[in-house]
Amino acid sequence: MYEKDFNAIFSKNLVHFLKLNDMTQAELAARLGVSTATTSNWCNGIKTPRMDKVDAMCRIFNCLRSDLIDEKKKTENNPISLQEEKKEHELLEVYRKLSDENKDKTVQYSKGLLSVQEMDSELLLNAAHARTDIDIPEDVDTSDNDIMDDDDF
Repeated sequence: MYEKDFNAIFSKNLVHFLKLNDMTQAELAARLGVSTATTSNWCNGIKTPRMDKVDAMCRIFNCLRSDLIDEKKKTENNPISLQEEKKEHELLEVYRKLSDENKDKTVQYSKGLLSVQEMDSELLLNAAHARTDIDIPEDVDTSDNDIMDDDDF
């Protein structure tokens, strides 16, 4: 891969993580101990940082090195908003801090929540279709039809 292509990929990913973390280039520069011109050059694809700075950014953004240096291919089938990605990023940050035992509990709890959510959706759908056998008295049906046929309604 050419340096220009790598710079472009890195800058796109860096800008994305800055937005994801609500951080400015100046804030990143201060945390890394570099000038704002340096972070600007990284964000504009003019230069790329040394790997020690990339690793420092990974700690700041709580991400993997590959998240910053590899090209991400977004699929049209799975678009995700920045707000959704922030929630996922926050969840991942918390998950990574958990003990192995609590990670397992978190996965099981999440699967349970998903199962309940799917059952609720199924019950709601079935309830909406379940009572097609109800007899509607003729006077109610006529009244409903009169209202629906009313031009002023």
